[in-house]
Amino acid sequence: MAKATGDVAWRDRAKTTLRGNLWLFTADGRGSAAFIYPLTVSGRPGQFADAYANDQDWALAHALEMEAVAL
Repeated sequence: MAKATGDVAWRDRAKTTLRGNLWLFTADGRGSAAFIYPLTVSGRPGQFADAYANDQDWALAHALEMEAVAL
């Protein structure tokens, strides 16, 4: 939208959104796009990041793309 309108506020909004999604990565580079909040799920403990919900890499890919464009 920033490119289409010339309004840099849209670029800033996009950066904020992408940065907000980078918390999904841990220090060791693993990530999860979902957190299991209930204390238990079907009798099993909850309160963990779901290792199988790993579609968070879109945020990293777009952040890297934005940085490449900014260079």
